[in-house]
Amino acid sequence: MIKKNGPQKFTGSSISECIREKQNTDMRRLAEAFGKASWKFLVLMMFCSSISTAAEFNIFQLKPEFGLGITIYISGQLQPGDFDRFIKTSIMTLERIEQHKDQSQGVLVVIDSNGGDIQEAMKIGRAIRAMRMDTRIGNKSIFPIKGNEAKCVSACFFVLVAGSNRSGPYESEESQPGDTTNFVREILAVHRPYFEASYFASLSADAAAAKYAQLIDESNRYLSEMGVSNALVSKIFSVPSSQVLEVSAEEFKRDVGNMPYVEEWIIASCGEDLTGKEMKDLLAYFFDKSDGRTPGISDGYASYLENKEKKYKSCYKSTWSTEQNKAMRKYLR
Repeated sequence: MIKKNGPQKFTGSSISECIREKQNTDMRRLAEAFGKASWKFLVLMMFCSSISTAAEFNIFQLKPEFGLGITIYISGQLQPGDFDRFIKTSIMTLERIEQHKDQSQGVLVVIDSNGGDIQEAMKIGRAIRAMRMDTRIGNKSIFPIKGNEAKCVSACFFVLVAGSNRSGPYESEESQPGDTTNFVREILAVHRPYFEASYFASLSADAAAAKYAQLIDESNRYLSEMGVSNALVSKIFSVPSSQVLEVSAEEFKRDVGNMPYVEEWIIASCGEDLTGKEMKDLLAYFFDKSDGRTPGISDGYASYLENKEKKYKSCYKSTWSTEQNKAMRKYLR
């Protein structure tokens, strides 16, 4: 069995299965700062129960007027059978979309995982690509909240890069006392794929060479299919499975980024979304306002950024989200 597990030398802290009260408070403040009705805008629907030996698949939905669509959240170790669970979750997501009068709800896959079975990761990845879903690293808080951590390690990378629009590590700054710009630590770490130790050790040297060449070829073809640069693929394959290479936000943007045709089509249709810095400035503004601090940007500039984001989200929803829904129907039915 081919597996690609999170390396033992990686020491990222574990993520709590429940949203901390502080996160709830911060999220409530963010909702209030956006001028939305109440904390009730966040509705958690756990259609799929937790599986102790496999990854967990949950569905989150924000109220449609918030403009963020539906999120499929994947956490934990990827194991055989998770592809089937992902498809069941996707079917439930599509049913949820079709139950609502507005059937142009975008779908985002958020993943927080130490890796696992690479074959399962590639099957999930190809399904994500076929359904034109978007991907990002994250945890159950949905929004980037200061002090949170999310990680995508090893085989998780193969799922992350499958998104048509994909977000790598959040472009945070070094935390300073009282700083509100470093909302979250998102870790993307990779290494070359490998076989389960007991299986690989049982092979002869010749058989191991043949099997490993097959694994590298299959992995290489997949990453090329997903639009990952040859430079990053070479780096990944140079790192032993006992170590990890942490990929920065800048490297991810340069060597992975979004699918070019999608990016250009959306820009042509909707213009550009907020940049990473603009989003950080806007979120920091809302947090500062809700906590009674003097914001770092003016009210006028914050209003401009908020209107820019709303205009982009509205256009995105009527274009790309509609295409996502069509692709999901085609793939799942």
